[in-house]
Amino acid sequence: MAPWGRRTKRLDIQLTKVGLATGGLPGSRLTQHLGVKISRQTILRLVMKAPLPSYRVPKVLGVDDWSYRKRHTYGTILVDLETRQPIDLLPDRTASTLAKWLENHPGVEIITRDRAKAYKEGGTKGCPQAIQVADRFHLLQNLGEMLEVVLNQHRTLLKKVEDSTNNRPIVKGEEIIAQPVPPPPSPEKAVKLAEIRREERKEKYNQVWALHKQGFKGKAIARQLQIGKSTVFRYLRSPSFPERKGRSDKGRGVVAPFKKYLLERWNSGCHDTQKLYAEIQQRGYKGSYVTLARYTCRQRASTRI
Repeated sequence: MAPWGRRTKRLDIQLTKVGLATGGLPGSRLTQHLGVKISRQTILRLVMKAPLPSYRVPKVLGVDDWSYRKRHTYGTILVDLETRQPIDLLPDRTASTLAKWLENHPGVEIITRDRAKAYKEGGTKGCPQAIQVADRFHLLQNLGEMLEVVLNQHRTLLKKVEDSTNNRPIVKGEEIIAQPVPPPPSPEKAVKLAEIRREERKEKYNQVWALHKQGFKGKAIARQLQIGKSTVFRYLRSPSFPERKGRSDKGRGVVAPFKKYLLERWNSGCHDTQKLYAEIQQRGYKGSYVTLARYTCRQRASTRI
C-alpha cells in the first residue's frame, strides 16, 4: 500500500483493469457487486494514471489524419497494420512531425497512407528505404474518381442508350397509383395544426401530474408516457400548463446583416466557409462558425456547386 493510501496496490491494479474494460460508470456499478464501493471519477483517474502499453516498431505502418475539431485542427494517427492496433498520435499532420517520428523509430518497411503531400514528404525524409503505398480506401476512391471521368467522356453515348431504353414498350403490370405531393399548409391550417399540437402537449401535461400524484417518479412517468425525462421535470416544475413562447428574433438571424456581403463574395467565386467566417468576423459577426456553415451549405445546394 502506498503511503497515505486507502487501497492496496493490488486493488488499484484490478480497478484499473475494470476501468479499461468497461469505463467509469459501468465499472463503478460492476465493482459494487464485487464488494468494492468506488466512484466512477476514481476509476477514471486510475485509468488516466495507467502507463501506456509498450509496442514494437511496426513493419507495416498505416498513416492517416484525424480531427481534434473538424475542418479546423487535425492530427496524425499511426497504426500497426499487422496487429491492427493504434500505436501513437501526432499533434499535427505536417511532414516534419512524421519524419521526426520515423527517425526516432527505425525499422518501418512499408508505409500505407493517403494522397497527402505532407505524408509523402515525411515518409521519404524520415524513412527513405520504406515502400510507400496507397491504402485500400484511397485506391477505391481513386478508382471511383477515374470511373466518373470515363463516364463523363462518354456522356453523349450513355444518354443515347438511356433514351433508347426509355422508349421501349412498357409491359403492363400492376396498376400504380401516384400519390399527389401535399401542398404546404396554408396559414389557417398551420394555426389549426398548432392548436392540435398544443392540446396534445396539454394532455401530456395533465397525464404527468396525474401519475405524479399517484406516486410515480420522474423516470417512471417518462417511460410510461414515452416522453423525455427533461419534459417530465419541466412539467412538474410548472404549477400551470407552460405555454410556448414565440421567438422574439424570428426572421432576424445573426447572419442576416451580412447576407448582402456574403452574396457578393459568393458570386465573385469565394465559396470557402472558413474564409468567409474570418471576413465577416472582422465586420462584427458575433455568431458561430456552425451557423454560417448552415447558411453556406444551403447556398451551395441552391447553386448546385
